[in-house]
Order: sequence, then structure tokens, then C-alpha cells
Amino acid sequence: MINKIIQLSKILIMDYYQKLDIYDKKTKKINFRKSFTWLLIITTILITFLSYKIISFLMDRGIALIFFKIYFPIVATVFMTQTILVCCNIFFFSKDFQNILYMPIKPIEILIAKFNTILSIIYILEGMLLINPLLIYGILASKIISYYVIIFFILIIFPIFFILIISTIMLFAIQLARLIKNKDVFQVLISMCITFIIIYSEIYAYKLVFNSNIMNVQITENEEIHAVIMNTDELNFKLKKFDSYFIVINPIINMIETVNIKNVLIEGTKIILINILMFAIFLFLGKLVYFKNLLKNITYVNRKKIVKKNRKIKYREGKIKDSYVKNEFFKIMKNPTFFLQCIVQYVVIIIISLLLINMFMPIIIKIFIEQDAITKLGKNNFIFQCMCIILGILQILFSFNAMSITIVSREGKDAIIMKYIPVSLFKQFIWKNIPQVLINIIPIIGLAVVVNNNTNIRMIYYIIGIILAMILNIVNCILMSIVDLKNPNLNWTTETSIFKNNKNRIYQYLETFVIILMLLYLTKILKNINIFISLTLLMLIIINALIIIIVYIKKNINKLFSKIY
Repeated sequence: MINKIIQLSKILIMDYYQKLDIYDKKTKKINFRKSFTWLLIITTILITFLSYKIISFLMDRGIALIFFKIYFPIVATVFMTQTILVCCNIFFFSKDFQNILYMPIKPIEILIAKFNTILSIIYILEGMLLINPLLIYGILASKIISYYVIIFFILIIFPIFFILIISTIMLFAIQLARLIKNKDVFQVLISMCITFIIIYSEIYAYKLVFNSNIMNVQITENEEIHAVIMNTDELNFKLKKFDSYFIVINPIINMIETVNIKNVLIEGTKIILINILMFAIFLFLGKLVYFKNLLKNITYVNRKKIVKKNRKIKYREGKIKDSYVKNEFFKIMKNPTFFLQCIVQYVVIIIISLLLINMFMPIIIKIFIEQDAITKLGKNNFIFQCMCIILGILQILFSFNAMSITIVSREGKDAIIMKYIPVSLFKQFIWKNIPQVLINIIPIIGLAVVVNNNTNIRMIYYIIGIILAMILNIVNCILMSIVDLKNPNLNWTTETSIFKNNKNRIYQYLETFVIILMLLYLTKILKNINIFISLTLLMLIIINALIIIIVYIKKNINKLFSKIY
């Protein structure tokens, strides 16, 4: 049985990663031409840089472990979210079942092999998010060699519990697939529901711990942030209490904090026993429902009833621009795949991100107040850095939207029609970007509301911030549209493949990386300048970039559309 599970796990894992094209079979090397490879590299570099800055800042003040007490719950949430996204497809809707079910393999063996596939995916994610922060902490704290051995042990056991929780929930949630016949709709809806339950549970736990300490930070020209609400010991105590809801995080923090054999054995044994218990529950429930649900889903999912309706089409006169933009929205809303990938998935990511930011922002503000960050950094520098951080967060959220990066590819072979419409290509280019620009207003307004709930700042900063965010939004949409025009995917076979096999994604992540680096650089060179001068210079830089891009498009519009034929 064990040998079958190992062999099947190897096959499934290799099959999954070969679809991502990370590994080139011909050269037997990592494929650096694929966007997913560069996504891993860029994300790892960015997290490493930010972790170094934050850990070194906190270590100078003797509170470096606070970083992990906040960071581990975030990572755990990311693990659970990623598991939710891949769980349905791997456990129930994978195409390889057509071959596996005919093999002499027991359902429980298939279940364990599928679980191992998900575990391998989360380990890759863990490599991006956790390895470097833990190494940086060890180097800065001058930890002994045994600390790095403990890190390896932590990385192996940490994600297992969270994957088991979500996988167990999915075994029962799949029952709803018989009611929702379309598998794409089902996966999105069930992912949204479970994600909301998890995030709401975390917020509820957070409120139980921090309910009486909501910060109200006043930033004016004549007043400074003052009054320390919570000392470091109290903050550590409350963070420890909050982390206890994640069950395995506190034992891991204890292993990082106290590096000795006795402590590692005690805390490690706790986590291993918890994982074994959860795995036993997962297997027991899997034996009862997995194979039965698997066969039912193969029978029921994707049965579509085609109902033809006679529609009376009413025509009315209107402006060409309005009709064009409405048609762009209509094409996205009418197509289930485009609607789920471009709007529903993006809105879910925004909501989850804003909930997490709203949950952890008060803690971060308390740390800043306790460490008297405004006095040490200077008021102008502090406000400008906060503004750049907010713009960086928004840019990361913008990068999850797939509308502009598929602006022409979604049209497929029908994209040639654009050249025969009696409207200039430049106008069509601008009009096609309006839907994403409008959708991207959601995270801008949402983040403004979150900031307003946790701080009390002057209205002028809100106005400037929203203007900067909108200009950045337009720049992002136009740049990604140019990328899609230069490298369109017009010969797709399925609508899903437009998004899953989109090679242009790398440019979207690269753009985000460059913009964040630019913002970090500006915080360095503009740190001793008046805040309004700094913000004006930042606005001028972004506006000039937008003007240059628009001029380039106007001059090269025919060349940009040359690959549409």
C-alpha cells in the first residue's frame, strides 16, 4: 500500500508541475521562459527584502519575535486560501481520474496521493514565504547551528495541519456539486464561502483578543501621535493568545525563541501529535465519503441544460463610446469563465486582503506608536512612507486583475473585427481599458475605508492618496494592455486556457516589482523634504510616466495592433 501511494504521488506531482512548465524536459533545467518561474523568483526577492527591513527594525528594539507572531498567522491564512483554490480540482475534478480509476488502486490510496500533491504545492509556497525570513532572523540574532536544523523541521510540519483542515472540510462541501452542475461555478462559489468562513473566524478571534484596544491615530500639522496604549509585554501576551487559535503556531514560535533539545522535543511532539490526529480524522472521513462523492461528481458535474429563449432585441440610438464600453462589460458578464476569472475571483482576493489588513493594522500602528516611529523618522518622512506603502499594496492588488492582461486575447480570432470598426484604434484601446479602471476603484475605496477605520488623518491626505492611486491604476491598465497587444493569445482552444496559460503574467508581476522598488527608492531620496512637496513630486513622476506611455501608444498604434490578424 505504501509503495503504491509513493509511486502514485510521484506521478501526480510530476504531472501537476509539468503542466506549469517550470521544468524543461529537453534541457533538464528550470524553465526561465515561463511566467510562473519568474513569479516565484520575484515574490521570493520581494519578501526577502521586506522581511530583512522589518526584522532588522524590530531587532534594534528587542522585539523581533513580534514579526513572526504576526507573520505566521498571515502565512497560515495564505496556505489555507491556496489549499481552497486547488483542493476541489485536485481531489474531485482532475482529468487524471479517467486513467486512475481503472488501475488496481484503492480509493484511500488515491486520496492520500492527492493530499501529497497539495502538500507539495504548499511546500513551494512555503519556500517563497518562510525560508528567507527565518534565515534572516537566525543571522541577525546570531543563532547557533541547531537553530537552522530546527527551521528545516518547522518547514516540514507547519503547513500539514492547515491543509488537513481544509481538505477535510472539502470532503463534505463537495456534496453541493450535485446542486451546482457547472464545475467552474461550483469551485468559485465553494472557495468563496469557505474563504469567508475562515477569514470571519480569524476576525472574530482577533476581536476577542483585541476588542478593547482600537487605535485612533490623529495626524495633523500641529499634533503628534502620543499616548502608548499597550506595552510590549501586553502586546506579546495578546498576540500569543491570538496565535493560540491557530493551534500549531505558538509551539513553533516557542521553538524559534528557545533553541534547545528539550524544548524542541516537547513542542515538536505537540505538533506531530496534532497532525497525526487530524490526519486520522481525514482518512476516516475520506473512507466514508471520498469514493462515493468522486463517482457522483463524475456523473453529475458539467451536465448543462441548454435552454433557447426567443429574445426581442431592442435597438436605440446612443453614443459610440458608451455602447463600446457597455459591450466590453457585457462580454465579460455574459461569459461565465470571463466573469469568474476577471471579476469574481478579483473581488474575492480584494475582500480577503482588506479583511486581513483591517485585522492587523491596529497591531502595526501600536508598534509604531510604542517605538515612537514619528519622532525617530520625522513626521514628513513617516507620512510619505505610509503613503508609499499604501500605493505599493494597491499595486499588488491591481496585479491580481486579469482584465487588461487579456484585453485582446479574450476576443480570440474575433479580435480582427476591431480593425474594421469605423472607430480609431487608439480610441478602441482607451475604451477597452475603462472596465478594468472602474473595477480597480474597488480596492482603492476599500483600502481608504480600512485606513479611515483604524486612523484619523486629514482629508487632504485621502484626496492626494486617491488621486495618486487612480493615476497608478490607469498606468497599470494601459501597460498591461500594451503587453497583451504585443504578445496576444488568439488561438486558444478553451476560455480557461487564456488565464491559466497566460505567458504575459510575468510582465504584470515584473511591473509590480519595479513600481514597489521605485516607491522604496523615493522614500530614501525624499525623506527630508516637506510632505506636500514629496507627494507633488511623486504625482508628477507618475503623471509624466502616463503621458509618455500615451504618446508612445498614439505614435505606434498601428504597430501595436499588427499581431491581430
